Amino acid sequence: MKALFKTVQDRLTAQVSALQFIDFDMGQIDLPEDERPAINFPCALIDINFPTTEDIADDTQLVNAVVSIRIADQVQGTTDSITAALQRDAALGYLDLVDSVYKALQAYETSEFSNFSRVSQQGAIRADGIREVTINLNTTFEDLSATS
Repeated sequence: MKALFKTVQDRLTAQVSALQFIDFDMGQIDLPEDERPAINFPCALIDINFPTTEDIADDTQLVNAVVSIRIADQVQGTTDSITAALQRDAALGYLDLVDSVYKALQAYETSEFSNFSRVSQQGAIRADGIREVTINLNTTFEDLSATS
């Protein structure tokens, strides 16, 4: 799991310069603002799950991994239909960031991980001025951990 996290973190660091903070998702943005650890926005918080695995040898598993990237930013301005186009576009700028994260990871592959493929994307409604979108991507890899 460590190698997968580092692969995603390194790719986002190299490809999405607008991100100011990339870390494991430990609920940092879910805490009240006065209890929140120091986070620079916009940020990407990474979570990794293995919904299915399959033994392909006594000491090797094929792992189907889901990498969830929570992208969060403190949005200023309004996006309603009566707002001037320039101001509305500025307030919607976080969507460009979401697209950049998607483009950085979609179809990306390494010798260790199969190409990443987005399987879902959803936004979260928050009352604290933070706009949040989660992108879920699938990848597979062979886990040889049992041999080491």
